[in-house]
Amino acid sequence: MDNGLNYTDKENGMNGWQRLWVVGSVILAIAMVVFGFGNAIREDDYSREHDSQIATYQTKLRSLQYPGTVAVPNSIYDYPTDDFRTVDEVKSAIRHADDAYKEKVKNLPWVQAKQAALLFAVWMIVCLAVYGVGLTLRWVYRGFRPKKA
Repeated sequence: MDNGLNYTDKENGMNGWQRLWVVGSVILAIAMVVFGFGNAIREDDYSREHDSQIATYQTKLRSLQYPGTVAVPNSIYDYPTDDFRTVDEVKSAIRHADDAYKEKVKNLPWVQAKQAALLFAVWMIVCLAVYGVGLTLRWVYRGFRPKKA
């Protein structure tokens, strides 16, 4: 006699708990896509960082070129500039920052692909873990059911 707890739809072979798992997985996937899209690294992020770095270096450059005219202490710079003692060192740092920015932009699709793969892996692990917990609970529940005669 079936008490309805193990009801399985004969068309697709899924019971209510499995359907709930599928719906939950889809909702989690949508949430992961929204979260991932909102937090993905974009070229604008690199651009803002680069602009801030260049502005800091240019301030240091002006303070070296025209001593006494720019009274901005190093403590408020976004990037450390204490190591720069000459104009050439600052210009070299600017060139290095430009090169690093171009390299980051060039590698951006790879970074974004890694982020997407990580989100997919997290989604998959969570879904499989929930399914595994469900199977385990089902196994334990079956162990407490009376045996059929």
